[in-house]
Amino acid sequence: FHILITFVNIGFPMLFYYGAFLYLMVYSYTTLMDLSRHALWLEALKSSIAIGVIAFTGSWFGIEEVLPYGHVLVLLFQVVSVVVVAYFVKREVVEASIKLSPT
Repeated sequence: FHILITFVNIGFPMLFYYGAFLYLMVYSYTTLMDLSRHALWLEALKSSIAIGVIAFTGSWFGIEEVLPYGHVLVLLFQVVSVVVVAYFVKREVVEASIKLSPT
């Protein structure tokens, strides 16, 4: 919720980017909960966008004002989230499709 503290400094266009990122994050997680194979691609897209924002701006929407080295934590979260979603897609989605397929 750091965005509520720093939203004046971020600027209006960046708020739209942040909102789009949040939308993609929710969509990615709900796709995973639906046991869809597309969850991994959506998670990879979400993480790529987050890494791109940090690479181009040097920050995660001003998180350093609230949390020192916050952009590093966001990067670590993005990498870990892709690994966790890949694990769940392999374990849950693929195994569920194998169980449902006719023999």
